Amino acid sequence: MDKTISEILDDYGEKIVNGLRQSMQDKGLMASGDTARSIEYKVEENAVISLTVLAHLALIILETGRGPNKGGGKSSGGGLRAGIERWVETKPIIPFDPKMTKDQLVFLIVRKIAREGIKVPNRFNPGGVITDVIDDQLIEKINREVINASVASLVTTVKKAIKTHGTTND
Repeated sequence: MDKTISEILDDYGEKIVNGLRQSMQDKGLMASGDTARSIEYKVEENAVISLTVLAHLALIILETGRGPNKGGGKSSGGGLRAGIERWVETKPIIPFDPKMTKDQLVFLIVRKIAREGIKVPNRFNPGGVITDVIDDQLIEKINREVINASVASLVTTVKKAIKTHGTTND
């Protein structure tokens, strides 16, 4: 039995989510696992059928890096600070100075990111966490399967209509 467009997109959604999580794992980019767990997909059927891949913003930062921003340290966005605190706890990151507190270490990391941003690729992240999974070949393969399923569905619908209503020789 031929798959429907929704079934095709559902299969690819699952493959993409698993591929992105594996890409993070293979590149050593798993700390707490929060970003990997945030990756999900949904297939929606409205006027069109669509596949959407959702994830925490950190996934994009793992792919493209991030630019510097104003401020730094404690004033630099609670989200960044909270994320760095969790990362320092999870990894664990050990301060280079034994007298340094974890809070001071977090402050220095957040300030450095705020001042310089994060460049990708770098020595800890080779880049490609997304583009190694979702590339032109995958998009083309999905397009081909969706087009084939659409044509098969149309042919089936036309055959049923002819069978139900018969043909006229006008």
